[in-house]
Amino acid sequence: MKTKLAVVALLALAPWFSYAANKGAEPVLHEVVDHLAPSNTLNVLTFSAPRATTVRELGLEDIGLTAGPLLVKADEIRIFANRDAINASPKARLWLNSLKGNRWWYQTGGEGAADEHVIQPGEMVIVVTRATLREIAWTNVFHGE
Repeated sequence: MKTKLAVVALLALAPWFSYAANKGAEPVLHEVVDHLAPSNTLNVLTFSAPRATTVRELGLEDIGLTAGPLLVKADEIRIFANRDAINASPKARLWLNSLKGNRWWYQTGGEGAADEHVIQPGEMVIVVTRATLREIAWTNVFHGE
């Protein structure tokens, strides 16, 4: 029974650490001001969104994030109910889908294109640069709010 529970626990953590295991490093938490850090970094855009904002309004579409044909090959946005929920499953997981014109696409939290997904006040937003291997200049729309 203990082995079965351990396997279940590891599977629950897999989305956070699977890429890091392949690269030999655990994900790093980075609070974003003026750039997104590469190589499986957990880039925190906001610990608590100050206002309702669509994914499109973040301005992340054409800055150089990496799209892929599958979630595990692409960069991703994770939206949590709040900062305290970071260890729970995200409310929504969105990824850059190369098969759909490099658009944000729902993995969880909805279906189809996710460009108009609304980030609600108080939600925590993280960009996981799973596939991007270089720093990307980007001014955080939430910084200073």
